[in-house]
Amino acid sequence: MLKQFTTDWKLNWKSFLGMLAGQLGAFLFGLIMVCIIMNVDEDPGAWFCMGTLMSCIALLFITLFCYGFGYAQEFNVALSMGCTRTAFMGAYALRTALQLLAGYGLLLLLYRLELALYPLLFPPYGNEVVFSFLTDWRWIVPILLGLVVLALFIGSLYGRYGKKGLWFFYILWIVSCFLLPRMVDADPQDTGALNMAALGLLSLFRSIPVTVWLTFAAVLAVGMLATVVRFGRTQMVR
Repeated sequence: MLKQFTTDWKLNWKSFLGMLAGQLGAFLFGLIMVCIIMNVDEDPGAWFCMGTLMSCIALLFITLFCYGFGYAQEFNVALSMGCTRTAFMGAYALRTALQLLAGYGLLLLLYRLELALYPLLFPPYGNEVVFSFLTDWRWIVPILLGLVVLALFIGSLYGRYGKKGLWFFYILWIVSCFLLPRMVDADPQDTGALNMAALGLLSLFRSIPVTVWLTFAAVLAVGMLATVVRFGRTQMVR
């Protein structure tokens, strides 16, 4: 596995740095947007770390889509060049984890930079949102490990079934785009169907203890990892 990882690193170190640069670019875009809003709005009220948010979104995109879909392509290439299935899966998982870890380290530095920069640029205003989870290892470690497993799972489904294997994620994405904003701004006085559904889900989520959520996430991660290994051992090389 380490030999395969070394080979992969020699071939992909430029894309590794390029993805970090993309994450930095997303941060700069968010920072510029905050500066524009704070200078155009007559009474912005407060600032928040939009650059960190944009960088976080970029990191999620890189992990789940670039490494997720890249898994299927690199799987075929590696096995056609004589790499064993176990060595490839281990090396790819390690490279994905390192990209995610480096991205998280960059995200943390950029967050600290924003927290130090905005009080100097906009002294009358304070911070509206605190991303406390970024420094809470009780959440960060499971999230990072879960994202690595999810990226491999997406790649395995795509490699096995093609686009048909990703319908579940398409539906989940569409539903999330409609419901998540509603859950954040849900109005108890609004009797609309979408708002009522958002309120019902929000109430359900709040009623479930954190330990239950963590147990469910752990079981789900083990199931996805088992699927990755099973598909990796049986998937045909195309």
